[in-house]
Amino acid sequence: MSRWLLCFRLLAYCLAATALPVFAQYHGLDPALDQAAKEYDRAQIVGDRASLQHLVADDYLLMRANGTVVGKSGLIDLIAHKGLKTDPYTVQKPFSRSYGDTVILGGWVHLSGTDEGKPFVQNARFADTWARRNGQWYVVFTSVALADKP
Repeated sequence: MSRWLLCFRLLAYCLAATALPVFAQYHGLDPALDQAAKEYDRAQIVGDRASLQHLVADDYLLMRANGTVVGKSGLIDLIAHKGLKTDPYTVQKPFSRSYGDTVILGGWVHLSGTDEGKPFVQNARFADTWARRNGQWYVVFTSVALADKP
């Protein structure tokens, strides 16, 4: 392989890497949960309804920072509508707590993007509760609290 081709591939890789979020690095997770959590983060950023339908449990609940509670369809409508463009983000101060077939994954995020063309910025702590059901991991509950600092 020529040096120029190698340099081009390295540059392309670096540019691609900066365009994608750096997913939280949770340690000691079941590999299937680690994969599901990364796919869930990706699906939220790009508004991938099909992946969200697959990863979010039918009995899911989201407790929003403003105190309202929404279910699965409400979550998907919030984060996957056509007018929402979420910038890639990095989960800071990630944490995990395992309770057998239930695992809590969380951290702090700085979210930004546009919603119907209007810019938004939000800092929040979150905790996603995952449950293994019939061998498959599903996010079953999320709690979000506004927080300026990680």
